[in-house]
Amino acid sequence: MNNTLKTCAKCRQIKSTSAFSKGTCKDGLKSWCRACMAAWARQNYKTDKGKAAHKQAHNKWYQTKIAEPRKTRLGIEIAETLGLTKTEDNKYLIARGIKNARELYSLVQQIMRNQTV
Repeated sequence: MNNTLKTCAKCRQIKSTSAFSKGTCKDGLKSWCRACMAAWARQNYKTDKGKAAHKQAHNKWYQTKIAEPRKTRLGIEIAETLGLTKTEDNKYLIARGIKNARELYSLVQQIMRNQTV
């Protein structure tokens, strides 16, 4: 990135573009400099509303990036291990009456111990 100048919309100081994070403005950078964004984030996190927003954002990130892919990957591995059939929309039919995660976990442990169902 070339080292041109830009004015921070928060503190109104003229700074190098390297002082700004990537963003959605026309120039591809955020309108506030990193120092102003950090100060705002620290102050905002101290409030209950800020903590709740942070927790909500983290939970959303966790669900989309960690939990769902793990669940899908684990579900496919278990279904293939159990020899379950696949429907047209790639969902597995579980015909063993599994009602919750504990039963599924115990079934997987049984399979791993015996390699038979």
